[in-house]
Parts: sequence; structure tokens; C-alpha cells
Amino acid sequence: EENPSNSCYPDASSLSQADEPFANNSPSNSVESNTSKKNISRSNSEIDEVQEFVNNKKLKVTRDTSSSETPRRLSYGFTPNNNNCENENDQAFKKIVTRSLTCIKYEIEVVQKRLDSMATLIEKIHDKIENPSISSLNLHNVISDMEIISIDNNESLDVMEERLTNDKPFRTQMVLELTRLMGDSISETVRRIMQKIFTDKFLSNYSYIGHKEKLKLSNLQSCTIIFDAVHKMKKYHDIPFKDIEKPIKLWMAQASERIKKRNEKNTKDKSV
Repeated sequence: EENPSNSCYPDASSLSQADEPFANNSPSNSVESNTSKKNISRSNSEIDEVQEFVNNKKLKVTRDTSSSETPRRLSYGFTPNNNNCENENDQAFKKIVTRSLTCIKYEIEVVQKRLDSMATLIEKIHDKIENPSISSLNLHNVISDMEIISIDNNESLDVMEERLTNDKPFRTQMVLELTRLMGDSISETVRRIMQKIFTDKFLSNYSYIGHKEKLKLSNLQSCTIIFDAVHKMKKYHDIPFKDIEKPIKLWMAQASERIKKRNEKNTKDKSV
């Protein structure tokens, strides 16, 4: 007959085996377990940090590579084409500007010619109104055939003064003929007119306002028409009287010197 105590309760060997798990849960084993867990956790965190660092480096390298490749592609792929396009556009623009400036220059020349023609026509109309007895065609023919005889002495001066005073058509023709002597400057213009009207021999006995016991030129009609002719010129229409008087006085003051030089030259030529 079996012993009830043996059947109801486990034996000592089974009890010792069953108690082994509880033995593993002793305080010393618990401390070691916690330490190993901490070490594992620290290792995991270090692995995570390393992984994050590697990922960041990869990202940085990828960005640097892409950013460095982009200019290379632009510089080698598209920049030359863009430069060529820009050069072609510049050349086309320059051609357009040059063509436009040429057209503007031509149009300005055309306008200037038209203005000159209108000014000439207005002058002819004005002359015709002032002298209704002379047609513009006849006036042109008279002026073309007219020859101005330079004043050399008192006799020729009297004839010129009488005609300029009493013969208005003649005075008008005389002024218009003198306007053809216009020069690049007022001094040159006055010099040409003075040479046409007076000889140096005549001027040597005159001064503009009668200085040094010389005869006075400024009160003569032969002098007045010089101002009329200059103001008739479009270029010197508004020039002051004093600017005309100055070259007249200068030309008169040098009359004796010009005569002297001319005589010396003639003497040398005869001696040769």
C-alpha cells in the first residue's frame, strides 16, 4: 500500500528543481540583469547616434554632389548656347539701331533742305512785295548780270550814293548781290563785302567815325548797305550792329598797310 505522504507531496529532487527559477531571482542576479540591460540600452543609443551621423553624412554628400553637378551641367551643357544667343541678339539689335539712325539722318537732311527752300521762297516773296514792279525772274536775271564797280575815288562815290539814295530797285539789287558774299564767319563776310565795294586806296582816306582828320564812312549809304546785306543773310539775321562794325573798322585800319605790301611785291616782281 502506497504512502499517502509520498503521493500527495513532491519529492525533494523535484522541489529543488522547481526552486531553481526562484533561485535565479536572487538579489545578486537581479543586479547583474539590470546592469546588462543598461549596457544594452547604452549600446543601442550609441548605435542610433552612429546611424544618425552616417545618415546625415550621406545626406550632406548627396546634396553637395547634386549642387556641384548642377553648375557643371549648366556650364558644359547650356552656357555656350546662351552666349551664342546673346551675341546674335546683340548683333541684331546693333543692326536695327544703325539702320534707324541712318534713316533718321536722311530724314533730317530732307527736312533741312525743305526748310532752306521755304526760306528762299519766303525771301523771294518778300522782295517781290517790296518791289512789285520787278518780277522774281527779271530780278534774278538783273542780279546775275549786275557787276558791282568798286568805289575808288570821290567821283565814283557820288555816283553810288546818288543811286543808292534815289533808285530803290537798284539798292535792292545791290543788297541781294552782296548777300552772295556770305562767309563762314562774320569777319570773313564783312571783309568780302568791303573788298567788293571799296578799294584800299579809297579807304586809306577814311575812318569809320572820322578819326585823325579823315573822312567819315559810317554816314554813307555805301556803308549802310553793308549792314542791310549782312542782316539779309539767314545766318546773321539777328547779329548786333557792333559785331558788324568791328570787322569794318579793322579792315579800314589795315588799308594803308595792304597798299604798302602790295607796292613792295610789285617792286620785287619788276626787279625780277
